[in-house]
Amino acid sequence: MRTLQLQANRDAGRLWSSLLIVLGCFSTLGLANCAQGEDEIRLKNGSVLRGTELFTHSLTSVPVSINVLRRPGDDNRETRNIARVENGWQYIFFPVQQQVAVGKPGAVPLAPAPAIFKIDPPRVNLKRVPLASLGPITSTEPFSEIGVRTITMQGSKSTLSIVQAITLVAPDHVMVESLNCDWKYGVSLKSVPADMIEKLVRRKVKPADEHDRYGLAKFYWEAELYNQAFNELESISKDFANRKDLVDRIQAGQAELMNYFGSQIRRHLERRKRGAQHVLAEEYARKLMTQPLSGAVRQDVEQFIRNYEEGRQNIERAKLLLGDWQAKINDSEQEERLQQLRSEINEQLDFETLPRLDAFLKAESDKQYEPAERLAMAYSGWVLGSANAVTDLDQTLRFWDARRSVLEYLRTNEPSTQIEAMKTLKTTESVGPDAVMKLIPQLPPILDASDISPSVAHQVEVTEGTTANYWVMLPAEYSPHHNYPLVIALRAQGRTTEETLKVWAGEPGHPDLGNQRGYIVIAPEYVEKTATEYTFGSPAHEAVLNCLIDARKRFSVDSDRVFLAGHAMGADAAFDIGMAHADEFAGVLPIGGNATNYSEHYWMNGEYTSWYVVGKGYWANGVRDPTSNRVLNNMLTQPKFDVMLVEYSGRSGDNMTDEVPKFYDWMELAAHVRDPLPKQFQMRSMRKADNRFFWLTAAGLPRDFVLPLPAGSGIKVEPMDFKARITTAGNLITLPGLTQNYTIRLTPELVDFDKPVSVKIGGRSPSNYHVTPEIDGLLDDLRTRGDRKRLPLAVIRPK
Repeated sequence: MRTLQLQANRDAGRLWSSLLIVLGCFSTLGLANCAQGEDEIRLKNGSVLRGTELFTHSLTSVPVSINVLRRPGDDNRETRNIARVENGWQYIFFPVQQQVAVGKPGAVPLAPAPAIFKIDPPRVNLKRVPLASLGPITSTEPFSEIGVRTITMQGSKSTLSIVQAITLVAPDHVMVESLNCDWKYGVSLKSVPADMIEKLVRRKVKPADEHDRYGLAKFYWEAELYNQAFNELESISKDFANRKDLVDRIQAGQAELMNYFGSQIRRHLERRKRGAQHVLAEEYARKLMTQPLSGAVRQDVEQFIRNYEEGRQNIERAKLLLGDWQAKINDSEQEERLQQLRSEINEQLDFETLPRLDAFLKAESDKQYEPAERLAMAYSGWVLGSANAVTDLDQTLRFWDARRSVLEYLRTNEPSTQIEAMKTLKTTESVGPDAVMKLIPQLPPILDASDISPSVAHQVEVTEGTTANYWVMLPAEYSPHHNYPLVIALRAQGRTTEETLKVWAGEPGHPDLGNQRGYIVIAPEYVEKTATEYTFGSPAHEAVLNCLIDARKRFSVDSDRVFLAGHAMGADAAFDIGMAHADEFAGVLPIGGNATNYSEHYWMNGEYTSWYVVGKGYWANGVRDPTSNRVLNNMLTQPKFDVMLVEYSGRSGDNMTDEVPKFYDWMELAAHVRDPLPKQFQMRSMRKADNRFFWLTAAGLPRDFVLPLPAGSGIKVEPMDFKARITTAGNLITLPGLTQNYTIRLTPELVDFDKPVSVKIGGRSPSNYHVTPEIDGLLDDLRTRGDRKRLPLAVIRPK
C-alpha cells in the first residue's frame, strides 16, 4: 500500500485546484485516514491551526466535541470557553472567543493540507522497559539513515537504553516512537538533518509514479527544503520527458506547482526586503528567475528585481542632482554648509534611506522650484522625513542645527553640556516640540555600536543604570537606518547567555532564526552565572529592563515589536517580568516554565500583551505538570487575551529549542505589535519597583512583598490595583487610590494640549494644569528610556 498521504484541499485556491485537476484525485493514496475529524482553525491574531477541536472549561477537565456541546441534555453546566486542538503531537489551547473561523479541510480557504509520509519502523526483539523506570536523559545518538536512534536514560536501578524510530514525516515535524517502551512524541522537522529526511521519504515514493513524485516535490516545498524541491521538479521533467501520454499533464502540473512555489517564494522575498536584507532578497529573486516560472509569478519576480534596479538608479540620480543644484547656489557661505550635508547623504544613501528623498526626486521635472528650494526639500526630507519636507533652505539649515543640538543632548552625561545643548535648541528659530518629534525617527542610535558586526555574537556592558551585561547578535545586513524587532532571550539553568543567544539568533545558514529573519537578539545576564533557579527578585527585572533600554539606545530597535522569551528558569522570569511590565512587550514566550508567585496575582496584567506559552508537556504516561494551572486557566478563560498554550505529548517543554522557528512565525504575525497607549487601564503591583504603567508612574508605593512568603509568616498579601482613565472630552485624568507622588506623561493621542488638563485623585477635587508641549521632557524621556514610540510632549507632576 502506498503510504504517501496527500491531503487535498480542493478549495484552497485557484492554483492548487488546477494542479489537482491536472494530476487527478489523490484519494487512492490513503487520504481518508488523515482528513477524518481534522479541523482548520483561524485565530484573530492570524494563526492557523490544524487538528481536532474540542472544548473545555479548565486544563484539568475532560474536553468535549462541538456535538456534545450542542446536546440539550448536557449535564455539565460549566461554560466551556477554552478551545483545545489536538493534532497528534501537540495540544493547543486558546480562548474560544479568539477564534474567527473553523471548518473541515476545504471549508475555509486557508493553506492546502500538508503532504505526510508514514514510515514503517523496523521490527526489533527488545526487552520492554516500563515507563515508571524512566529517568533523565543522559545521552542521545543521532538518527541513522533509516531513522533509528538510541537514547540512554538513568533508570531507578541502572542505565536504560531506549530504541526509537521515526514513524511519520510531515512538513513541520516528525513522530518518534520508542520500540521497547510506550513513549511516542513529535519533534520539529528542522531538528533532523535534511539529508536523512530525504532518504526516509524517498523510500516511500515510486519513481515511476508521477503522483508520488509531485507529492514529494510539494512536501519539500512545505518543509522549506527549497533546493530539494527545485531539483525534484527538474528531475520529474527529465524522467517523464519520453512519456507521450503524460507530457501534457506533466508540463501543466509542473507549471502550476512552480507557480504555487513561486507565490510562496515571493512571500519570503518580501520578508527579506522588510528585514532590510536587500542583498539576500535580490540574490534569491535572481536565483528564482533561473527556474521555469511562468505567468504572473514570473512577472512579479521580474518586477521585484526591477524595483531594486530602479532603486539603485534613483540613488545615483539623487547624488547627481544634489551636485547639480548645489552648483547653482551663489552663496559661498551657504555652499560650504551644504557641502557638509551633501557629504552625509552621499555616505548614507541606500535602499533604507532613499524614501527620505521622495519629495526631492518627484520635484525633478517641476520647473516651478528654484535650486535652493529643491535642495531644501532634499535636506529637510533627510532629517524630518519626506512627508515633512519644506522648500525654505534657511529653515532647513535650522532643522540641521536642531538635530545637532538634540544629538549632543542625548549623547552626553555632563549636566553642563546638556544645559547648553538644550538652551541652543530652544533658541533655534522656528524649531519647537513638533519639529523635534519629526526629527527623532530619522536620528541615528544614541550610543555607538560601530564595533559590533552583524551575524557575530558580541558581549555588551551596560554602563548606565546597572552593571548588567548582555550578549547580542545583529541580523544579517544590519542597518542603523532600519527599525528591527527585538527578542530578549532569558537563559535556562545550565545554559550560558551566549548559548541562549545562539539558540534564538542562530548563525549564517540558519534561515529560520533571528540572524536571517531580521531580528536583533539579546540575552541578558539577568541572574548570577551559577544560579539554578529564578528567585523572583526586583534585581532581575532591573537587569532585563536596563538591557532593553541600552539596546534601544545602541541599536535601531522597533520599540513596538519587542518580545520577551525564556526557557525553563528563564520562562519563570518571562512570566514574572512580562506580567509586571506587560506594556513594554509586543509578546511574551515562556517555554517550559512556572507561572507562580507574583504571576498568580499579576495575571490580569497580561491582557496588555500577547502570549505564546509552551507548557511543560505530557510525559509518556500522560502525567502533566499542574504547577501553572491557576494562572493559565485564568488567562485562557478571558475573551480579550491573545494567549495560546502549546503542550507537547511525551516531551518536557523546557527543552523545546527545536521549536524556535515556530515562535518566530508567531512573532511575525501582523497582530503582534505593541498596542497604542490606552486611555483607560487597570494594572496590579506587589513590588515598589513595579510602578510604571503606560503613561503613569506611581512612586513611593506603600507595600513591597517578597514572594514566596515563608511558611507560617502570617503575612496577608494585599496587591495594589492601579486604575487610570483619561476622558478626552473634558481633558480629565482620573487616578483613584493614588497619593500625590505620581508622574503623568502625555502624548497628543491622550489629551488636547489646547485645553487645561484636570487630574482627579481619589475623592479629592481635580487639580488643573495648563500644559504645553515642551522639548525638555520629550528628550529626557528619550535619553533615559530609548523608546522613540511613546515620547511625551508634556509631563505632569504633583503641585
